[in-house]
Amino acid sequence: MTNLKFKLKACGERQGVIARKCGLSDAMLSLYSNGLRVPPDVLARLADVLNCEPAELVGNVEEVTA
Repeated sequence: MTNLKFKLKACGERQGVIARKCGLSDAMLSLYSNGLRVPPDVLARLADVLNCEPAELVGNVEEVTA
C-alpha cells in the first residue's frame, strides 16, 4: 500500500472530497494513490489538505508481519 493511500484512508474523508480540495478528479487521485508518480505541485497540495509533509506521502507503507 502506498503512503498516500494509507494517509487517505486515515484522514477519514472520502477520496472524492480530498480530490476536489486539491483540484483533482477522483480518477486522478485514485491513480496517484495506487502508485502513479505524483507531480511535485500536486504532492504539495495533497500534503496541505492532509495536514502532513510531502515526504510522508511518498513511497510505500512497510507491512509488518508477525
